Amino acid sequence: MAVTILPLIQTQITRYGMSTLLILGNIGNVIIIILFYRRRQNSCAMYLLCAAIVQSAALTFNTVLNLYALDYDDPTVHSLFLCKFRAYITHIWNQLGRYLTVLASILVTIHNERCGSFGVYYVIYQVYTATFLGLLPPVLMSIFGFLAYHNMKKLHLRVRPIGNLGYDSIIIHRRDRDLLLMVLTEVVIYVVTAIPYPFIVLEVAVTNYIGVSKSTQRVEIENFLNSTALTLFSVTYGSRFYTYFVVSKAFRKDCKTLFIKWKNHVLGRSTINQIPRARQLQI
Repeated sequence: MAVTILPLIQTQITRYGMSTLLILGNIGNVIIIILFYRRRQNSCAMYLLCAAIVQSAALTFNTVLNLYALDYDDPTVHSLFLCKFRAYITHIWNQLGRYLTVLASILVTIHNERCGSFGVYYVIYQVYTATFLGLLPPVLMSIFGFLAYHNMKKLHLRVRPIGNLGYDSIIIHRRDRDLLLMVLTEVVIYVVTAIPYPFIVLEVAVTNYIGVSKSTQRVEIENFLNSTALTLFSVTYGSRFYTYFVVSKAFRKDCKTLFIKWKNHVLGRSTINQIPRARQLQI
């Protein structure tokens, strides 16, 4: 029996927070895919396109399983294959291209009707997760984002308009600058939302492994913090569209153009469908 209100709050955050994130995040990712598919010749746009596809898949897969487990039995505790598959495919999407995902999936099993890692494997798994998912990406993103920012400033100083060709180069430069600005903003959001996660999972893993005696209240607090950190970490999967929309004027313009095109398409079909009825009334 719960001794604090935290488990109830944790359930409500998962139910309503993750549901909202699933809907809004996938809508935003679909729009990103449509807009950046047109600019796929640009390497930066191609990265953003592929990232949106992968993160949309990860967001949908994880959120659906988490929401299902709130009202029904967690399917991962009844099937060893699904238990391992969930860990493996989640890491594939989160750490695309990293061979350590194979190791992570092997260390996962079912014990006492729980799907996860246990004993020393639990510590190894959490150290891996904290390092390669929570610490290393933000550090690398910060370093290369800082270098990209300085490179953008140098490119800005080198631009010198000469006739029409110079004007075209300025337009291209502005588009590249907008793409870089979107990437840098995404880096900031990732760093802010990912930093709490590794410290929480490492604290839980180490204290559990060394056998620290924990009260029911402390366990509930740790579970609440872990769930909150995971939810916060999932924000990176669903916030891309809204981040780009806020920081990039060119992206907002492209969205406006796309929405107007959809609106005209829908209204045009509606008008066509109404023409035969009007003619019948005239007859």
